[in-house]
Amino acid sequence: MGSIADQFNTAFRDFVTDGVPASGANEPKKSEIRPIGALIETELNEILEGMIAGVIWKEAVRVATTGAGTLASSFENGDAVDGVVLATGDRILIKNQASAAENGIYVVNASGAPTRADDANSGAELERAAVLVLTGSTNANTQWYCTATSITIGSTAVTWVNISNSNSALGTLQDAVESQYRAAFYRPICQETDRLLVPTFILQPPSGSAVTYTPPSSLAFGEFEWSDLAADGAWRLWINPTDQSMHAEVINASAPSGGNENLKRLATSYKGLVQEFDAPVARTLPNEYPFGKSRNDDSTKIANSVVAVDVTDAGLLALGFTRGWENAVNNKPLIHGDMLTPRRDGWLFVRVYVQSTVAGDFGTPYVFARNKAGTVVVAAPMLKEKSYNSDGSASYILWLELTGFECASLRVGPNATATGDIIICGLQFAWAQQKDIYVRRSDYPLPDEELGSRLRGLEQLAAPDAQANILYPDVMWAIDEWPVVLYPDTLTGRDNVGGDQIFTVATSKGAGRRPYVRQAAMMTEIEIDPARCGSTLQLRSVSLSKPAIQATKAVTLESAPLSALSGKSPTILMLGDSLFESSGTVPRLYEALVANGATPTFLGTIDGKDAYVGGITVRPCEGRGGKDLSHYTNADNTVMLVPASTAAYLALSSDDREGYNPFIRTAVGGETSGAPAYVRNGHVFDFQMYLDRFTYADPDFVFINSCANDIAFAKVGLPTSDAAANFIDGMLVLAKRIRADAPSAKIVFSLQATAFAGGVIHKWAEYVAVIQAAMDQLVTIADANTFILPVWAHQSRYLRWGTQSTISAATGSTPEIVRVTDDVHYRETGTDQAVETFLRFMANHV
Repeated sequence: MGSIADQFNTAFRDFVTDGVPASGANEPKKSEIRPIGALIETELNEILEGMIAGVIWKEAVRVATTGAGTLASSFENGDAVDGVVLATGDRILIKNQASAAENGIYVVNASGAPTRADDANSGAELERAAVLVLTGSTNANTQWYCTATSITIGSTAVTWVNISNSNSALGTLQDAVESQYRAAFYRPICQETDRLLVPTFILQPPSGSAVTYTPPSSLAFGEFEWSDLAADGAWRLWINPTDQSMHAEVINASAPSGGNENLKRLATSYKGLVQEFDAPVARTLPNEYPFGKSRNDDSTKIANSVVAVDVTDAGLLALGFTRGWENAVNNKPLIHGDMLTPRRDGWLFVRVYVQSTVAGDFGTPYVFARNKAGTVVVAAPMLKEKSYNSDGSASYILWLELTGFECASLRVGPNATATGDIIICGLQFAWAQQKDIYVRRSDYPLPDEELGSRLRGLEQLAAPDAQANILYPDVMWAIDEWPVVLYPDTLTGRDNVGGDQIFTVATSKGAGRRPYVRQAAMMTEIEIDPARCGSTLQLRSVSLSKPAIQATKAVTLESAPLSALSGKSPTILMLGDSLFESSGTVPRLYEALVANGATPTFLGTIDGKDAYVGGITVRPCEGRGGKDLSHYTNADNTVMLVPASTAAYLALSSDDREGYNPFIRTAVGGETSGAPAYVRNGHVFDFQMYLDRFTYADPDFVFINSCANDIAFAKVGLPTSDAAANFIDGMLVLAKRIRADAPSAKIVFSLQATAFAGGVIHKWAEYVAVIQAAMDQLVTIADANTFILPVWAHQSRYLRWGTQSTISAATGSTPEIVRVTDDVHYRETGTDQAVETFLRFMANHV
């Protein structure tokens, strides 16, 4: 396609055959007019790109050299270059001469040396020149850019680089860097709202060994300004704050004097073209740290004996920070942050702000990445991003690769004692599978009580769409007179914070098949009236994300009247962790049974109490705080002791008895050879021995509570699957051994929910792994009187839970504001909901 004028002349020629009147008058054809628009657009784009980038496009050349030749005789009419036979008048790009001063754009003569083209015969015309090559075996349709500056024709080396794969001067710069200066960018460029943040990079000049570019002392990563001159031979990338143009330059071998005369500009590009830059562009992700910019308290999220103090540095105050953490003992305060979901492998981006009373002394901030057991697996120093207020404060960043372990949390702070007082604040972090990620400096979420949809967005960014798995056993137990309440956000296999799924319960009843349908979104509840339901419920979860994912589960509804409890005298053993020992479940279940006409007997040697609310008589159980199923089977024999004698054991206080396991004894020869599946570290869980030791009758119900401590089983950074394996091992041993010694007992494994508590919401994903494993194992056990009790599905995650810190006390009509710092131990209404779930089960099985 020729020039625009040529195309117009063709389309609007006077005659059908141009210049031949006898061919008849020409009627312009649309097919010949339409290409003109595309040609105009192409020409304008090329002009615009050249204007933006500072590139000066020259008229195209027919061919370009692929090797050196003799200027006086190698480029005459009839000579071949890159497979093309030259003709007089051809424009040629000569770029490979042994003496680079001979390179340039020429016109071929009939004989002898070619003549420099009129548009490229001076140094000024060659600077920033670019040209398209039309033909050639190697160079056809390639574009070349002149990187030389301050050119004197005949003496300055004129170097050309291929920019064919780039559409802007930023691409030109990268090609120039890679071919001439051999630089390697190892951090992404990050784009804030109105400026670009440019990283350090490795540089090898044309002559000299490779060096890492070290920016001025006040910056390791950030906005480069004119005043930040670097050393000789170093690269500069800077942002013009007026027009937001980005400039890339290299300082001459001679020292700068009197300003910037010695800076060679390689390329210039305006904001918006950064995506064309060959250095990776960071993908912006939301900040996963949920506690805002100036968090006030919450002692579980800090370390090294820190206290909350006011920020005083003018630089940080100007950025909006008001509170931070200080450790007056050793000036090494740490901020703790939980991952939204524990992440195995991938990359973390972390930022933190530090104030120091001694300018520039920030104690070398580090990131300490920790596994689920709290063990530091990786510790890495952070880079100074930017200094504020004459280096009285600074922000630090780090891209940290996670390899071979599951990161559940991190701590950030100085790793060395600073000379001055240190205050640290403003934690930000995000995770992704790929390394080029970034959190904007302004991204600080609302306090955790108000996170809602924000954390839902984080969940969706950080992980692929989860299956809408329905997390419920095959049977739902109800009491005729009471509605059954389900909480959809504990019925799926992911932490649907804010919710992107709809949950439906549907059934029909009677000969007329009267329908009964209830529907709710995440973070709400579904109330089911047993009197209106048939014997089968259809539970359905539908995701709102694309593509939509849905799952359906049929659940049998078994319902009994409340009066079924009246007059019954069940014997009950409750074995498990602190939820039985201290959260009030045991004494409040006793009260509920008595209130409904039952006379229960609770077995056990540990006091089951309500440590949070109080005001209730303790009842016996076998709940032990911090213990998981492996402690009861002796699979983990590092914590609990075997009682030396029954009398000595009973002489201990209830608290002291928690350190002993009264269910195990030393395995004998026949057991070790005939039943090794039940022997753990030379001991056997012997339920009959336990009953005989304390003269207990066979229980009607054995409730076994676990989950939270089994998750903590991954003590050395093991994946969640190991916690699930630990749980089902204990579940199998207990179910088989109790069944052998109590043939008619109802053996019930109860698993609870976890609180919605901001920084620890990721635990639900870990609970899901254990719950799903338990339901799968129940099928393997194949015992009609062994059950999974889904306490998790009937507990709100947003009511009052264990230890809480008060943010502001109630005053008049203003409510008390608290922050959950214990996501495991339910209290008050949470306990009542758990007890009601136990009661519904018992009403159907007494």
